[in-house]
Amino acid sequence: MTLDEIKQALEVNTGTFPRLALEQAIERREETVPWLLDTWRQAADAPESLVSKGNDYILHIYAMYLLAQFREPAAYLLLVKFFSTPGELAFDLTGDVVTEDLDAILASVCWNDLAPIKQIIQDTSINEFIRNAALRSMLVLVAEGEMPREELVAYLRDQLTNNPREEDEFWSTLICTAMEIYPEELLDEIESAFADDLADPDMVRPNNVQSRLSIGKEATLQAMKEKYHFIRDTIAEMEWWACFRSEQDRLLRALPVKSPPQHSGIPSNAKVGRNDPCPCGSGKKYKKCCLN
Repeated sequence: MTLDEIKQALEVNTGTFPRLALEQAIERREETVPWLLDTWRQAADAPESLVSKGNDYILHIYAMYLLAQFREPAAYLLLVKFFSTPGELAFDLTGDVVTEDLDAILASVCWNDLAPIKQIIQDTSINEFIRNAALRSMLVLVAEGEMPREELVAYLRDQLTNNPREEDEFWSTLICTAMEIYPEELLDEIESAFADDLADPDMVRPNNVQSRLSIGKEATLQAMKEKYHFIRDTIAEMEWWACFRSEQDRLLRALPVKSPPQHSGIPSNAKVGRNDPCPCGSGKKYKKCCLN
């Protein structure tokens, strides 16, 4: 395939996964990186321009995953600029990628430059799911050994101490993030947040924290390392998405299937939207349950 053919194959979602085009893009990395960066430069400079490209436009999504796989540092500030757009536009243009993989994407390209990520986290004008993903990107860095756990503990302590003490979803995300790295050093701050009713009980409760403590530090950190990781294989990350399945396949997958319950509560072969019912069967929305 020529570079133009690769780009054309990745520009619009036709309902078929473009494996060959992605394989070619990965194999010809040095040639593809410039136009992948240009795709995101245009998106960062004018996010609203993506709206006019239609709902099937998907090149910016492929570009984001490929640049993350390549760990391309030049993509970092472009992504930060795009996802720092106030309001809902950046989220609307990337959808469930934010709740599924934005944490791993940011971590993959940031090379431990945390200042831009912290700016996203602390900017309340930015969509809450984007802020949450930016915070979780630090978990990826800890899991990958590029950020000391102690550094994240210190950052979480600062946020739990100095974040405006008004109930919002971000408080719950702070507590959930602390739980992922074993929250023993942050118990006073977490208990204070619960005492002031800052956490959403549909997302996290004191008994959740105690349950995590009962698992033990070693097991908690091992689970965290298995859960959070860089983007290493764009094809594996994307090929199972529902938008690449036929209508018949989607209907078949929607049929109830008797199977043993999974520990995580989230089927490994399903892409769950943030407002979908949680697969664990709690009856809550995914964003209010197992997402965090």
